[in-house]
Amino acid sequence: MAFSTLIPLRWGDMDAYGHVNNVVFLSYLEQARVNAFHSTPDDRSGAALLKEGVVVVEHTIRYRRQLPYSSVPLRIVCWTDEIKSATYTTAYKLWNDAGEEPELVATAKTLLAPVDFATGRPRRLTPEERTFLGRFGPEESSH
Repeated sequence: MAFSTLIPLRWGDMDAYGHVNNVVFLSYLEQARVNAFHSTPDDRSGAALLKEGVVVVEHTIRYRRQLPYSSVPLRIVCWTDEIKSATYTTAYKLWNDAGEEPELVATAKTLLAPVDFATGRPRRLTPEERTFLGRFGPEESSH
């Protein structure tokens, strides 16, 4: 099932144009992934995956609307979009809930790869890691 989390906006996230700067969205995506990994009652699998080492291979962000500062947190829905032998993809929808209707402000994907930090080399996902990642997908609804 997709995971949903709330990320507070910080005043310093804004740029000179009065909306959240595009580069800040990467930080929001990272926080959503970390929150998802520690969201289950038995989060040892997620914590172990983080501990063993995961690196970002690629980010793709589609900005759909400007995101002005608000005291209402940004809602991010994320899920595991694809699992391969040595990579996995997390997909996201970022929602601004400050108005009367939720507004989709961005969609994104992150391609990640597990690594062995001792050797610095890529490694394959373990069956336990694949099972854990499979808990977060696919997306079930747009809101």
